[in-house]
Amino acid sequence: AKSVRASADKCELSTAVGPKLTLSWGGEGGPTIHRFEVRGGRARYLSELDPIEERKEAYLDVPPTWRRDAQADGEPMRLAGQEYERGLGMRSRTRLDYNVRDYDRFLSMIGIDDGAGDEAGVIFRVLLDGKQAYESPVMSLSTAPLLVDLPLAGVETISLVVDFGPRGDAGDLANWAGARLIRGKK
Repeated sequence: AKSVRASADKCELSTAVGPKLTLSWGGEGGPTIHRFEVRGGRARYLSELDPIEERKEAYLDVPPTWRRDAQADGEPMRLAGQEYERGLGMRSRTRLDYNVRDYDRFLSMIGIDDGAGDEAGVIFRVLLDGKQAYESPVMSLSTAPLLVDLPLAGVETISLVVDFGPRGDAGDLANWAGARLIRGKK
Protein backbone atom coordinates (compact mmCIF):
# COMPACT_ATOMS: atom_id res chain seq x y z
CA ALA A 1 0.00 0.00 0.00
CA LYS A 2 1.12 3.54 -0.72
CA SER A 3 -0.92 4.92 2.15
CA VAL A 4 -3.05 3.48 4.93
CA ARG A 5 -5.83 5.24 6.85
CA ALA A 6 -7.63 3.43 9.66
CA SER A 7 -10.68 4.42 11.67
CA ALA A 8 -12.78 2.65 14.30
CA ASP A 9 -14.81 0.75 11.67
CA LYS A 10 -12.62 0.42 8.56
CA CYS A 11 -9.21 0.66 6.97
CA GLU A 12 -8.55 2.30 3.58
CA LEU A 13 -5.48 1.40 1.56
CA SER A 14 -4.27 3.24 -1.53
CA THR A 15 -2.36 0.86 -3.77
CA ALA A 16 0.68 1.68 -5.88
CA VAL A 17 -1.33 1.05 -9.07
CA GLY A 18 -4.22 3.32 -8.16
CA PRO A 19 -7.30 1.49 -6.83
CA LYS A 20 -8.36 2.09 -3.25
CA LEU A 21 -9.14 -0.92 -1.06
CA THR A 22 -11.52 -0.59 1.90
CA LEU A 23 -11.59 -3.26 4.61
CA SER A 24 -14.29 -3.32 7.26
CA TRP A 25 -13.29 -4.22 10.80
CA GLY A 26 -16.70 -5.87 11.19
CA GLY A 27 -20.28 -4.99 11.66
CA GLU A 28 -23.83 -6.27 11.55
CA GLY A 29 -23.71 -9.65 9.84
CA GLY A 30 -20.44 -8.86 8.07
CA PRO A 31 -17.07 -10.51 8.46
CA THR A 32 -14.76 -9.33 11.18
CA ILE A 33 -11.09 -8.67 10.46
CA HIS A 34 -8.94 -9.06 13.55
CA ARG A 35 -5.59 -8.56 11.88
CA PHE A 36 -4.16 -8.22 8.43
CA GLU A 37 -0.63 -8.12 7.21
CA VAL A 38 0.71 -6.62 4.00
CA ARG A 39 4.28 -7.55 3.13
CA GLY A 40 4.51 -7.10 -0.63
CA GLY A 41 6.72 -10.15 -0.98
CA ARG A 42 9.71 -8.44 0.66
CA ALA A 43 9.54 -9.99 4.15
CA ARG A 44 9.54 -13.59 5.30
CA TYR A 45 9.22 -14.72 8.90
CA LEU A 46 11.72 -17.40 9.91
CA SER A 47 8.84 -19.32 11.48
CA GLU A 48 7.52 -19.85 7.93
CA LEU A 49 10.77 -21.54 6.89
CA ASP A 50 12.30 -24.87 7.79
CA PRO A 51 15.82 -24.72 9.19
CA ILE A 52 18.43 -26.40 7.00
CA GLU A 53 20.04 -27.72 10.19
CA GLU A 54 19.23 -27.97 13.91
CA ARG A 55 21.78 -28.47 16.66
CA LYS A 56 20.72 -29.04 20.26
CA GLU A 57 22.80 -29.78 23.32
CA ALA A 58 21.07 -31.25 26.35
CA TYR A 59 21.57 -29.82 29.82
CA LEU A 60 21.34 -32.52 32.49
CA ASP A 61 20.04 -34.96 29.84
CA VAL A 62 16.98 -32.84 29.01
CA PRO A 63 17.01 -31.99 25.29
CA PRO A 64 16.14 -28.37 24.53
CA THR A 65 13.06 -27.53 22.52
CA TRP A 66 12.14 -24.81 20.07
CA ARG A 67 8.82 -23.72 18.60
CA ARG A 68 7.44 -21.59 15.82
CA ASP A 69 5.28 -18.57 16.75
CA ALA A 70 5.30 -19.39 20.48
CA GLN A 71 7.74 -19.52 23.35
CA ALA A 72 9.55 -22.86 23.86
CA ASP A 73 6.85 -24.21 26.21
CA GLY A 74 4.10 -23.45 23.68
CA GLU A 75 2.59 -20.41 25.38
CA PRO A 76 2.18 -17.06 23.57
CA MET A 77 5.47 -15.23 23.06
CA ARG A 78 5.83 -12.12 25.29
CA LEU A 79 8.70 -9.71 25.83
CA ALA A 80 8.34 -6.88 28.36
CA GLY A 81 4.55 -7.15 28.29
CA GLN A 82 4.24 -7.10 24.50
CA GLU A 83 2.85 -10.20 22.80
CA TYR A 84 4.35 -11.31 19.49
CA GLU A 85 2.42 -13.55 17.13
CA ARG A 86 5.45 -14.44 15.00
CA GLY A 87 8.92 -15.61 15.91
CA LEU A 88 10.94 -18.49 17.31
CA GLY A 89 10.97 -19.61 20.93
CA MET A 90 14.04 -21.57 22.07
CA ARG A 91 15.68 -23.09 25.10
CA SER A 92 19.42 -23.18 25.74
CA ARG A 93 21.56 -24.58 23.91
CA THR A 94 19.91 -24.55 20.51
CA ARG A 95 21.18 -23.52 17.09
CA LEU A 96 19.01 -23.20 13.99
CA ASP A 97 20.57 -22.59 10.55
CA TYR A 98 18.66 -21.03 7.63
CA ASN A 99 19.46 -20.39 3.99
CA VAL A 100 19.35 -16.60 3.44
CA ARG A 101 21.01 -16.14 0.05
CA ASP A 102 17.96 -14.34 -1.39
CA TYR A 103 17.64 -11.81 1.44
CA ASP A 104 19.31 -8.51 2.33
CA ARG A 105 18.58 -8.03 6.03
CA PHE A 106 17.70 -9.89 9.25
CA LEU A 107 15.56 -8.26 11.96
CA SER A 108 14.39 -9.58 15.34
CA MET A 109 13.63 -8.49 18.88
CA ILE A 110 15.40 -10.76 21.36
CA GLY A 111 14.84 -11.37 25.03
CA ILE A 112 13.69 -13.68 27.80
CA ASP A 113 9.97 -14.50 27.66
CA ASP A 114 7.82 -12.95 30.39
CA GLY A 115 6.80 -16.49 31.45
CA ALA A 116 10.38 -17.53 32.31
CA GLY A 117 11.58 -17.93 35.87
CA ASP A 118 13.78 -15.46 37.71
CA GLU A 119 16.79 -17.76 37.27
CA ALA A 120 16.61 -17.68 33.45
CA GLY A 121 19.60 -16.29 31.60
CA VAL A 122 20.86 -16.76 28.05
CA ILE A 123 23.24 -15.37 25.48
CA PHE A 124 21.91 -14.81 21.95
CA ARG A 125 24.32 -15.17 19.05
CA VAL A 126 23.97 -14.74 15.30
CA LEU A 127 26.45 -16.37 12.95
CA LEU A 128 26.67 -15.39 9.29
CA ASP A 129 28.30 -18.11 7.19
CA GLY A 130 29.73 -19.55 10.41
CA LYS A 131 31.30 -16.29 11.64
CA GLN A 132 29.92 -14.51 14.69
CA ALA A 133 28.16 -11.29 13.66
CA TYR A 134 26.26 -10.56 16.89
CA GLU A 135 26.45 -11.53 20.57
CA SER A 136 24.12 -10.22 23.26
CA PRO A 137 25.09 -9.66 26.84
CA VAL A 138 23.72 -12.27 29.27
CA MET A 139 19.98 -11.57 29.15
CA SER A 140 17.67 -12.25 32.08
CA LEU A 141 14.01 -11.65 32.81
CA SER A 142 14.87 -8.11 33.93
CA THR A 143 16.87 -7.27 30.77
CA ALA A 144 15.01 -5.09 28.27
CA PRO A 145 14.50 -6.70 24.83
CA LEU A 146 17.06 -5.76 22.19
CA LEU A 147 16.72 -5.24 18.45
CA VAL A 148 19.02 -7.25 16.20
CA ASP A 149 19.34 -5.73 12.73
CA LEU A 150 21.99 -7.26 10.47
CA PRO A 151 22.79 -6.86 6.77
CA LEU A 152 22.89 -10.12 4.80
CA ALA A 153 24.41 -9.04 1.47
CA GLY A 154 26.48 -11.94 0.12
CA VAL A 155 25.56 -14.23 3.04
CA GLU A 156 24.48 -17.84 2.39
CA THR A 157 23.55 -19.05 5.90
CA ILE A 158 22.36 -17.44 9.12
CA SER A 159 22.60 -19.33 12.41
CA LEU A 160 20.49 -18.30 15.41
CA VAL A 161 22.03 -19.54 18.64
CA VAL A 162 20.69 -19.50 22.20
CA ASP A 163 23.47 -20.37 24.61
CA PHE A 164 23.58 -21.13 28.32
CA GLY A 165 23.78 -18.23 30.72
CA PRO A 166 25.48 -18.47 34.12
CA ARG A 167 22.95 -21.00 35.51
CA GLY A 168 22.73 -23.47 32.62
CA ASP A 169 19.16 -23.98 31.44
CA ALA A 170 17.35 -22.68 34.51
CA GLY A 171 13.93 -22.19 32.94
CA ASP A 172 15.34 -20.39 29.91
CA LEU A 173 12.65 -19.24 27.51
CA ALA A 174 14.49 -17.26 24.84
CA ASN A 175 12.49 -15.48 22.13
CA TRP A 176 13.48 -14.32 18.66
CA ALA A 177 10.31 -12.23 18.43
CA GLY A 178 9.24 -11.16 14.96
CA ALA A 179 12.38 -12.79 13.47
CA ARG A 180 12.24 -12.03 9.75
CA LEU A 181 14.24 -11.73 6.58
CA ILE A 182 13.88 -8.72 4.27
CA ARG A 183 14.51 -8.49 0.55
CA GLY A 184 15.58 -5.18 -0.95
CA LYS A 185 13.59 -3.55 -3.72
CA LYS A 186 14.36 -5.21 -7.03
